Amino acid sequence: MSGKPTYEELEQKLKALEKNYEKFEQAEDKFRQQSYFLQELIDSIPNPIFYKNENAAYLGCNKAFESFLGRVSSEIIGKTVYDLAPKEKADKYHEMDVALLNEPGVQIYEYSVVDSEGNHRDVLFNKATINKIDGSLGGLVGIIFDITERKMMEEELQRSKELSETILNAIDDSVCLINTDDFSIVNANSSFLAEYQTTQNAILGRPCYDITHHRQEPCCPPDDKCPLKETVQEVRTAHVEHRHFLPDGSEVFVHIITSPVMDEKGKVIQIVHIARDITDRKKAEREKEKLIKELQTALEEIKTLKGIIPICMHCKGIRDDKGSWNQLEKFITEHSEAQFSHGICEECLKKYYPEEADEL
Repeated sequence: MSGKPTYEELEQKLKALEKNYEKFEQAEDKFRQQSYFLQELIDSIPNPIFYKNENAAYLGCNKAFESFLGRVSSEIIGKTVYDLAPKEKADKYHEMDVALLNEPGVQIYEYSVVDSEGNHRDVLFNKATINKIDGSLGGLVGIIFDITERKMMEEELQRSKELSETILNAIDDSVCLINTDDFSIVNANSSFLAEYQTTQNAILGRPCYDITHHRQEPCCPPDDKCPLKETVQEVRTAHVEHRHFLPDGSEVFVHIITSPVMDEKGKVIQIVHIARDITDRKKAEREKEKLIKELQTALEEIKTLKGIIPICMHCKGIRDDKGSWNQLEKFITEHSEAQFSHGICEECLKKYYPEEADEL
């Protein structure tokens, strides 16, 4: 027998090869479809996405990453960060890539990149290692979140906070922010802290009445009207005068103004509490009241004769406001503090009592 295959055998082998080739084409087509689907999938994601091999060279990216760098994929694939970014940036990117590849897992950090227009953008990198089919390290995949606007807002909020604190601490009145649910203090300005000889950490979370009144329950009538309750219940600014107690036990009088802080639904969630020290004014008022009482008492005790007094030219009787005639000493006694001690002069003695006068 000849060792050469027959025509029929060759035909069968050819058919088998054709079937294998057809299967290969089907598998290749399926792979292309899967690759296309995966590319379409990551292209639909608005955040820039990239993936690299174990040597940190780019294997691919999505459309958002191309737009971010201002390059097409053919200019990115096979390149390293040193080919696409300024050296000072590339050094950091490479350092972080090497650290992740040496210790596989997840890596998240903030840094900055230069976009296609040459602008520096603040970004958040979220990267993770990927493995090959055999389980060995295959590279890494990363997604970029542009946080430039967020960082700008944070910086603006920080500036606003610092400005607010500067203004708040410049106010001489004691100011604090209070929660409505338990009247706990959220924040206080430097005047408040100085007056009560305390610190922010020492008062945060403590109820206001504990700090200002040395009591364990909220203020209540008739002794103390609580302006906080009024502001919460009526959703308006309230005014009241209170007596507060300092750490050494001394008292101060304050005029309190409370104003509501509302959420988007109009619910009062916090209260601005402003206390102005009116101790000097209250003391002055008390001194004034005391002085007025003393003057009133003095006026009640003082009787002064003044004006024209009708007096009889003969008997020296005096006519009062009602038209009655009174003896001189009676009139003077009733209208002044003077008292009379009766005696007799020498002329009257001789006139009315001559015998006694002769004996003298």
